[in-house]
Amino acid sequence: MHHEARHLLAIHALRAAVEAALDGKVFYQDMFDDACRFAWDSGYPVLEDRLDDLHVHAHKDWADAQQCLQTLRVALKAGRRGTWALVYRHHADGRKFCEAWIFDGAGEIHERGDGWRGTPTFADITDRMVAMEIFVARKAVETERATAAATARLAELRLSPGTRLRDVEINQTVYSTGIVEAVHPAAGTVRIYMTKRGSRHRFSATISATNLRFRAPDAPDSTRGDATLFGAAATLA
Repeated sequence: MHHEARHLLAIHALRAAVEAALDGKVFYQDMFDDACRFAWDSGYPVLEDRLDDLHVHAHKDWADAQQCLQTLRVALKAGRRGTWALVYRHHADGRKFCEAWIFDGAGEIHERGDGWRGTPTFADITDRMVAMEIFVARKAVETERATAAATARLAELRLSPGTRLRDVEINQTVYSTGIVEAVHPAAGTVRIYMTKRGSRHRFSATISATNLRFRAPDAPDSTRGDATLFGAAATLA
């Protein structure tokens, strides 16, 4: 798990909000943000501490500009969650672009310079930072759940290297035979070497056990291992 996600999910209120939104089948990210925002505001608040604006002229002195930017990063990280500043980058043709930098309190500075309609405010940059945190936490919990389901399914299948399968289906393509090459219990994945009837090509794929569809060699044609396709990546061997 990524460091940022691990840190966020260690805060009980944040994890509980993400879990509840997923259990409630909240799908669209903007609605997911709304469902989790109260938990973020109350359980992991962002408190404003604004530093002086920084103006850099890299076209005049690139090294000096980089040093000024690095000095600002150090100053931001010395503050609390919500320490922020505006960075203005001046170009030789007279154009000026504004970025908003904010410290998340856990070691990362969010440097955002895209899509501002005018001068960004503390509320603007906070909204973007929190939205990104919610997205990262959501993806981490979704991965946790998918991995848990895959490891449970793999244990049920009781596959081992050398196991032979029939009618292995990946990405809606059926391979007549498959041989298990490797089993990864912690990830819930299995690597299979496959052949297709009438083709001289050989294929290899590592897929989640929850996505594996097949028939055992001695099973009747009506019996198949069932699952929902998820992240199968087939490649030519």
